[in-house]
Amino acid sequence: MTAAHDDAPVLKLTGGNGDEIVLTGYGNGFGAADKTNGIFGTPTPTVRQLAGAGDGATWGGTIRGPRAVDIGVSVYSDTAAEQRVKLARLGDLLDDTHGPTRLTVTCPERGTDAARWIDLHYTGGFEGDTSDSQPGFLQIPLSFVGLDPYFRAATPVTVTWRTGGELQPFLSATSPFLPIKLAPSQVLGQVQLVNPGDVASYAVWRILGPGGPITANPATGRGWTIDTVIEAQDVLFVDGQSDRPLTTYELDDAGNSVEVDAYDLFGPAPRLWLIPPGDSTAGVAVVGATADTEVLLQFWPRYKLGA
Repeated sequence: MTAAHDDAPVLKLTGGNGDEIVLTGYGNGFGAADKTNGIFGTPTPTVRQLAGAGDGATWGGTIRGPRAVDIGVSVYSDTAAEQRVKLARLGDLLDDTHGPTRLTVTCPERGTDAARWIDLHYTGGFEGDTSDSQPGFLQIPLSFVGLDPYFRAATPVTVTWRTGGELQPFLSATSPFLPIKLAPSQVLGQVQLVNPGDVASYAVWRILGPGGPITANPATGRGWTIDTVIEAQDVLFVDGQSDRPLTTYELDDAGNSVEVDAYDLFGPAPRLWLIPPGDSTAGVAVVGATADTEVLLQFWPRYKLGA
């Protein structure tokens, strides 16, 4: 194993069970081996080809499939018993019945606030082959697949529209919010969005009543409308990546708050647009808004590369 550079990215695995293993080297008994794949490059493209009447084909678009990621994990132990404990811990972390394994990549020059992560599912490599290992030192070539092929920023961009409150600087050192101070009775305003990623990002909206109907649109094109009036303290969530894109919470018979599908509150043909890289504009309107009404937009910038 070659000596690591001081500015080399730090890799951290977080299991669906909540356990975290930082691959830092000898300090905690786990390290990253030299060979990795799928972290420092772009996801594999698939070019769609449309056959025509003549020679060759016509380009039908390019899509990025799931990302294959390989990470060599080194496990250091002083005793066989310690090794068994560490291997059991690693195995539990990789068990995706608890949820995917999150890989977080932190580049020292960017800092932890600019770390990037991707959710992965373990596919192989931890089958117990120790032919290339030494006593007290195991090298385990773990293989994963990321169903969403892009890395996401550790810190989301958050923008808030409301009718009152002091304005705060956008993405300041003290606040990630950008409240837009608007006139009572109707929240109506456009705001410039800055997406530092290099891939379009899914938007998540939270609307706190009272007010309605509610409309959100990009600067050009169609967005979505909620054709109803929501009461004070009612909350709606619009998630552009969810299979239930409009949800709210209601109390069940036992008095517990449960998430329920509210898709039928959408107006005709809702378009849940993605936030493009760079600068763009979004506008929001809430009829009958009060000082308690709030609309929050949040998105995680996405990147082709992990570091």
